[in-house]
Amino acid sequence: MRLLDNDMDTLKINTPGSYTISVISRNAKGMVVFHLDRPETTDDPRVIELPSGKPARVPVAPYLGMPRAVKLDGGDGEVFVMHNLCIGDTLTMGKALEQGRAWVEVGGTVPATQENCKVYSESVGMQVTPHPFWGLPGVGVE
Repeated sequence: MRLLDNDMDTLKINTPGSYTISVISRNAKGMVVFHLDRPETTDDPRVIELPSGKPARVPVAPYLGMPRAVKLDGGDGEVFVMHNLCIGDTLTMGKALEQGRAWVEVGGTVPATQENCKVYSESVGMQVTPHPFWGLPGVGVE
């Protein structure tokens, strides 16, 4: 999903999980900023209320690492993963560029299996280890 064609954009999270955020730039100089508004409670499909059978409302922990800014200095951009986003989270993105173009693409993640970690390790030139819960950035994955 491509976002931030204009100077500001918003993404409402309707499916909980981890998301790969790719800031893509073409000769851009400036900054892309991310801010996350998080509700105090959310529907958790893993917890079912009885006797209604509907997802329960549960408290939501604060999200650390926000706001976040990505400085662009003529390079290709940056990729990072936002883990544990919940239903009702709203990610607001804004950009201020002196030159060039920049946009944001949002996608899923891939499992951090031994095989996927080996491929990532070889491609990025550093050791990437498996993790039972957190995924790897899903670059080019929808």
